[in-house]
Amino acid sequence: MYEPKNFPILDSTSALIDNMKFSVAYKNERLSSVSPGLDPIHIHGFTEIFLNINADVSFLVENRLYPLSRGDVIVSAAGSTHVCVFESDAVHEYVCLWIDADISSPLLDFITREGFSPLISLGEATDRFVQLIHDLDVSASDPALELTRAASLLGILSILSSASGIEASEPQLPRALQSVLDDIHENCTQIKSVNDIISRHFISGATLNRYFRKYIRLSPREYLESQKLSYATKLLLAGESVTDCCMHAGFSDCSHFISLFKKKFGTTPLKYKRIARL
Repeated sequence: MYEPKNFPILDSTSALIDNMKFSVAYKNERLSSVSPGLDPIHIHGFTEIFLNINADVSFLVENRLYPLSRGDVIVSAAGSTHVCVFESDAVHEYVCLWIDADISSPLLDFITREGFSPLISLGEATDRFVQLIHDLDVSASDPALELTRAASLLGILSILSSASGIEASEPQLPRALQSVLDDIHENCTQIKSVNDIISRHFISGATLNRYFRKYIRLSPREYLESQKLSYATKLLLAGESVTDCCMHAGFSDCSHFISLFKKKFGTTPLKYKRIARL
């Protein structure tokens, strides 16, 4: 019997694909920033890929606002706060792909590269990307199309990995608002309330609310709480107790923290921690 001297080293690419879960949603509907049922700000444990087919939207990812052209893609990493800002009351056409995988997966390593921008222009790869999204959606419920499903997902991630990100041009927001967003993003655990923001930036409450509502369709309180909750999820995943997460994320009341967390994630912090670590 033939026995090779050097046995091949097999990598775990196929296992990584098997462990990935995904969902695709195609939308073509009339929406505005005040449409009922819209979640004004998202935080979840999935990597979200938003493809703008024909929508008048901007995307706030963490503390940066990105206006989208047709064919642009926004990639929001798991755990990041992000908001889809519908700029007009119109029919918006777009696709969302959610991928449930560890951020440390080599298939998603492009997200953690230095200089990565959530806004990606596909250029000549747009048609191919749209076709792969379609193939992934079609194959999702058919066990016989497992190879198509895996090839489509790999193709999508390969295009995103090789495409160049686009830094948001300046200025996208009034300087005062951008300064507030940067401060909250960097120091959310130290900022206890909206009054703290007003004091730190020498801005009136009315002006602050007007800026937030006009440009990102949120209240300052919603944005601050979401940044704190995002930070808290990272602490929970790192193994900290619910009480420590509450304190370290800058919440002064644990029951209030648990209530906000359950409203945003649909479960308590303790259950979130247990499920995420399975």
